[in-house]
Amino acid sequence: MASVIVEIFRVAMRIAAALSILVFFCAAAFLLFMSWKIPVHNYQLYVLQKHFRHTMQPIHPPQSTLIAEMAEFGNFGNSNHCDYLVGEFRSSALPREEVQKAYGEVKVLSFDGVSHLPLEIYFAETLREAAEHDYYWQSWLETYLPAQKHALYQDTYFVSVASDMHSPDGDLRCH
Repeated sequence: MASVIVEIFRVAMRIAAALSILVFFCAAAFLLFMSWKIPVHNYQLYVLQKHFRHTMQPIHPPQSTLIAEMAEFGNFGNSNHCDYLVGEFRSSALPREEVQKAYGEVKVLSFDGVSHLPLEIYFAETLREAAEHDYYWQSWLETYLPAQKHALYQDTYFVSVASDMHSPDGDLRCH
């Protein structure tokens, strides 16, 4: 009788071990499925930032000064998608028209190596207004311009490119 109980116990332990292994591999597969795209998106952000720097280096007005660089990734809208935003906060005493003229119709090569993204320029009051109505901009200004504490000077501007509405493919940062 004791040997039967021992045998039942051994079988139960084997079944429990098999189920534990099955649960572990299911959990690992789920985590892999949910996060496999994270390094891909990080790399794409890096490539976009590299293309932005390469394109912009010779174009910035010589009378402008770099305040801070920005590279952000996530869901900046209201649905399931991934957005990329790369840019620089700069200052210049030049008139706005001169700043806009310096950047002209420049486009930056996207991370896909094929498409080109249009350059966008936001001046101080646009940044202030965005920070008042948008959590992301408020957070970004606090992060990238902490010394200015939202007292954006008239000569501050943000030059950037954005690539948006990409599939999250399991990246939790885009949900």
